Amino acid sequence: MKIELLIDGPDFWSRLKSDLRGASKSAYIQTFSFEGDRVGVALGRAMEKCQAPDRRLLVDSYSLLSQNDRIIPGPAWFDRAFRREVMLTHRWVRRLRRGGVGVRFGNPIGPSPVKLVRRNHKKIVVVDERITYLGGINFSEHNFAWHDMMFRVEDLGLGRLISADFRASYEGRPQAYDRMVGPFRVISLNGRGNARRLEPIFETIAAARRSIDVASPYLSYPFTDHLAAARRRGVAVRVLTSEQNNKPNLARHIVQTAHREGFDVFLHGGMSHLKAMLIDDAVLIVGSCNFDFMGHYLLEELLVMTRNRIMIEAFVEQVWAPDFRSASRASIRPSTSTRLGHAAVLLGAAVASRLARPEPLPSNRALPFHPTSTEKSAQEKPGQAAGALPHEQPQKEEGGAMKKMVLGMTLMLIAVSSTLSAQVTVPITTEERPAWAVDGVPDSVWMLVEASSEADEEDRMKDLLRQAENHARAGIEGNAEDVGRRFALAVVLGLRTEIEGGRTKVNTASELHRELEAILEVDSQHARARHMLGRLHAGVRRMGRITRWIATNVLGGGELKKATWETAEVHLRFAEQQVPEVSDHHLQLANLYRDTDRAELGLQEVEHVFQLSAVSPMERAVWDEALDVKADLEQRIAREPLNK
Repeated sequence: MKIELLIDGPDFWSRLKSDLRGASKSAYIQTFSFEGDRVGVALGRAMEKCQAPDRRLLVDSYSLLSQNDRIIPGPAWFDRAFRREVMLTHRWVRRLRRGGVGVRFGNPIGPSPVKLVRRNHKKIVVVDERITYLGGINFSEHNFAWHDMMFRVEDLGLGRLISADFRASYEGRPQAYDRMVGPFRVISLNGRGNARRLEPIFETIAAARRSIDVASPYLSYPFTDHLAAARRRGVAVRVLTSEQNNKPNLARHIVQTAHREGFDVFLHGGMSHLKAMLIDDAVLIVGSCNFDFMGHYLLEELLVMTRNRIMIEAFVEQVWAPDFRSASRASIRPSTSTRLGHAAVLLGAAVASRLARPEPLPSNRALPFHPTSTEKSAQEKPGQAAGALPHEQPQKEEGGAMKKMVLGMTLMLIAVSSTLSAQVTVPITTEERPAWAVDGVPDSVWMLVEASSEADEEDRMKDLLRQAENHARAGIEGNAEDVGRRFALAVVLGLRTEIEGGRTKVNTASELHRELEAILEVDSQHARARHMLGRLHAGVRRMGRITRWIATNVLGGGELKKATWETAEVHLRFAEQQVPEVSDHHLQLANLYRDTDRAELGLQEVEHVFQLSAVSPMERAVWDEALDVKADLEQRIAREPLNK
């Protein structure tokens, strides 16, 4: 048996990509979300290239309702980039299916409350029934940006069990079981009778003697109640949660509960999606469950309990210890906000308990995992529903369908409102300097430029570019011979020419032309400046004849009269050949080929864009535009035989 702990998306993906390349029999991937961004596309390409005859991808149907933490049938649909991502997701699903990959969306969303909220939350990968990945990482760009982990285990017994679990879920028959496989106790929840199947975890918490360390962004009732009981017995309880939480009501619930029960709460900078619990430094619980009320009542989850020292030491040394050292202690101060958030979570838990479907466990239930605990009979009080909140009795069934429908909608609204009330943003740092920002471009300029490309409103974009222009002009003062600083101003002016209109547009374009000429006087081989000059010439040629005459003869753009397609191509080709790592160099040359009726050359060029990473906002914008250009070029090529 070989165990590895992979921290965060890039490490996980690097290892998984290698395993997929080496797969010879089967490759099963199950994820809560799959999105058509660069992470989803990378997975799609890896699945296409995988040589295993049995390749399958199972995605929960929640991805048909929400992407990038935004609800699809809502205001986000008016965002052009968001629509592209949604459409690209479906395009990749169709492409994978055509290529022989089985793709299914599990747990279809329906009008009944249970079909609305009971989701398959598992994140598992099994390759050749031998290599298993378990943890919390989904296949989307924003999930890869979060702090998270996956365990990679090479073990035939575990691989076979999780493969069978995957196939059952893929066929719409999610399984519930409690199995020992080597050093692992695997608990699978199928959304029915979850509360009872989680009893081994609660029994292990109850048997804790010294300490319980929990990492979760969404820790909630009833796990918090069990932790509170342990704290009252004198057990030290430390909770490591996310400082930037995309579900703020759950964060408020944690603070409110910590104040009442005496937990120590520590905040991990940024968004942490980790889920793990370490009890007495002897029992580790990991998997997909957030230790929250949704997992307790409704979701399909996979958890692993283990005493394996390799696994525990890897978690402590690579995750808990470094995260704890870098975390800050939370200020546990109750407020109206924390009380309201706490109440919202309890309301959600009450609704979930009403929707929970009990499923009796077989009489030979596995023993509690903690060696000092004893097996207890799972007896319910007469009339009390399995999984119900304490002191709550099941309602009569008369009129129950309508009541449950309302409860289901209420729970979904609670979940959605928690998600939408705080979008996670990944801050740009100076370590992420984009390829277009040459030496000399001030950090403040390129960061404002990048931020402008993500602005939702034109006024906000213009404001950010005005700020960038002010910083660029200030940088030139006293440094007029600094080519990098002048190029920074040229970039801002170039972007402004694309969003301004009338005389302002022409004047900005004329100043841009002068700046580029000044840069090329100092360095005639400045590839990025020549790219911008070629782009400017092409933009002028795309104007209608009358518009171009007015711009160059009436509005003061006389310097633009000499613009030709030939000059534009010379500059764009030079830049593309000298600096091929800038994706826009390929895109603009592809645009020129399209506009000069050379669609096949354009298609060859636009393919280079997809071979480059799209890390910064501007690079992602180029990638999005390239998708549209590619589609147009393919249509033109398809029409060519008809036009001959």
